[in-house]
Amino acid sequence: MIHRAGKNGNSGLWQVQARQDSSFAKYIALDTAYVENWSFWLDLKILVRTAEVVVRGTGT
Repeated sequence: MIHRAGKNGNSGLWQVQARQDSSFAKYIALDTAYVENWSFWLDLKILVRTAEVVVRGTGT
């Protein structure tokens, strides 16, 4: 497993993919997938999806 050190952000993979899922295991799986597959493009995709969630108001 690859470990990355860094500050927590305002958004993440689970916030845009599984926000309505209250399963802690799902959150951990998505965070792990993020760390293992990190790239500039993945971060860009998350930023775009975060904006969509905010604009549509589906992030509740």
